[in-house]
Amino acid sequence: DNSNPLNIREGNPGLKPSFTHNIQASWNNYWEATRRSANANISYNTTSNSIANRTEYNEETGGQRTRPENINGNWSMNATVGFNTPLGWERLTMNASTSGSHDNRVSYIYQNHETFKNTVISNTLGENISISLRMNNFDVRATGRINWHKTESELVESSNQSTFDFRYGLSSTGNFDNGFGFSTD
Repeated sequence: DNSNPLNIREGNPGLKPSFTHNIQASWNNYWEATRRSANANISYNTTSNSIANRTEYNEETGGQRTRPENINGNWSMNATVGFNTPLGWERLTMNASTSGSHDNRVSYIYQNHETFKNTVISNTLGENISISLRMNNFDVRATGRINWHKTESELVESSNQSTFDFRYGLSSTGNFDNGFGFSTD
């Protein structure tokens, strides 16, 4: 393809295959006497020989050449802890969970005719709570969630962000004796 001779894209027959390695641990428990439950989960994954596009400047032509290259350093961790309990009456329950994650992502960036290895670190913390009322033919649930996200790039400061987002809502479902039902969210 000679449509853009100053921007050459080529393959790389020397690429190694990527491998992702995962490890996860989970714990769950239910206490029948109190109708409470709790859980915890943690996971870690890493990728060996990730593939990222690397761009190099060609001083002879003034153009650039881009090709895929292997790169290492991509990994992440996630953890969640949850708890569910009745609120004085078995039909009224509360569910709460806290979660967090950390991501380390590496890639190549091309700036001012030079290629650099860049690392982007992202962290997230979240809290979720819901209260549910379950009747024979009718359920209603109020929910709320807040998340904090922070992203930092080693080399591209304009990409750095720290944000909050939140969600809340009310949902319900019901069934009538005649076979009809409804659902709201």
